[in-house]
Order: sequence, then structure tokens, then C-alpha cells
Amino acid sequence: MEPPEFEIMIQWLYDGGYELPDEVYGSDFACIYKTADFLGISGLKQEMVKQFATLLKSERTATEIRRIKSPLTVLLEVTEIAPCSDWELLRHMANEAMVASSFTKDGLFDIATGKLGSPLFAAIMLEAYQTYIRLNTCIRCVFNAKDRPGGFCRVCKKDLSTIPKS
Repeated sequence: MEPPEFEIMIQWLYDGGYELPDEVYGSDFACIYKTADFLGISGLKQEMVKQFATLLKSERTATEIRRIKSPLTVLLEVTEIAPCSDWELLRHMANEAMVASSFTKDGLFDIATGKLGSPLFAAIMLEAYQTYIRLNTCIRCVFNAKDRPGGFCRVCKKDLSTIPKS
């Protein structure tokens, strides 16, 4: 464990706080995440992911300099060292990173064929992409608009709030 990671772990354990740095880089974020995982500090991992997702949401509309330059790179580096048991936790990062990044069919193909990232990265990103596709709906408005807050089906143009939930 390097001194910067040690200081963050001590601060978390004794003060109970963590704040993302001014600029978020994949390798730094991954080192802290790996150290927290090794020490079994799941609360710190959860706080890191929560702050990452919140920051990405707020940066969607920001016009000033962004603190997270490459969200997919951060996620890629974290999934290289993260255990598979962190699947659900990392899905929050994937959902926001996918929205914040330009996602092309070639990039999706590289992820699906294993040319880019670890198997965990591929699984998380492909599931996030499937969820995104499903939100465009149909297949009978994705099983009669289950858990959908409203809006319109982009395929059949029905008002989702009027469709009875099954």
C-alpha cells in the first residue's frame, strides 16, 4: 500500500469521509478501490462508486472543465482489479459511464469479443447496453411497462403511463 492510499484508508476509518480528487484518473481510482477491497472496506468502495456516478450525472450539463476526463477508462481500470462479487456496485458506474461517453458499434463489438477490457468489464457494459436498449421499449412495451415512470414507447409510440402493468 502506497502512502496516498494509506492516508485515504486512515481518513475513511477514523473520520468516515472520502471525497473524489479534483481530477479523477483511472489508475488512481483503481488503486484506491483495490486497497479498499483488499482491506475489506466495502463502505469506502460504495462511497467511491456513488460519488463517481453522482459526479458524472452533474457533469452531463456542465460547461466548465470536467473532473472525469474518460469515464470508460476509469471503469475499465477498476474492472481489471475488482472481484466479480462487485458486479451490482459497478453497474452504477457503468450506467453513468456509458451515458457520459460516446459509444459506437465498433466499441461495443470490441467489448463483446473481448478485445477491450476484462470479462467483468464486458459483462457489465453489455448488460448496461441491453438495459439501455430495453428502455427504448416495445416487445409489447417491455412486458407492459413494468417499473417504468411514464413517457412514450419509442417503437410503437404508445403512452407508457396508460399501459396497465402486468
